[in-house]
Amino acid sequence: DGWLWVREYERAKDAPAFPIHLGGPVGLDTLQVLHRVPERISGGVEVAAGIHVGGELADVARYVLEDPEHAQRHVRLALGYSGWAGGQLEAELALSSWLPAPPDPELVFGGEGPDVWRKVVRSLGRSAEGLAEQPPDPQWN
Repeated sequence: DGWLWVREYERAKDAPAFPIHLGGPVGLDTLQVLHRVPERISGGVEVAAGIHVGGELADVARYVLEDPEHAQRHVRLALGYSGWAGGQLEAELALSSWLPAPPDPELVFGGEGPDVWRKVVRSLGRSAEGLAEQPPDPQWN
């Protein structure tokens, strides 16, 4: 249970502040872990070169508590995830509803929010030309 982990972590004496992001609208009681330190967090699965998902929560907590600055550059935590019905994502990709980008650990773990989004969009070249200059929140338009 993601919220349980968060509550326990917050109760730890002298626990450093550590960002926990909103991962999506599904399963907001689950903690999702992305990391690039399989030597520190066991049990994860490498989903792309240098990007692991999941792992032992005790390892995550120990790592964050022992070396919070290093952990912030190597771990992303999120409550919830996004999900699709069977075939839905494939259909959306076929309609160009998404701009898929190659996984890049430096972008996944190397920054926050709008700056990372702009770097990823710019890496797509002409297919996404002009999108990087749009406001990060469409409601700002």
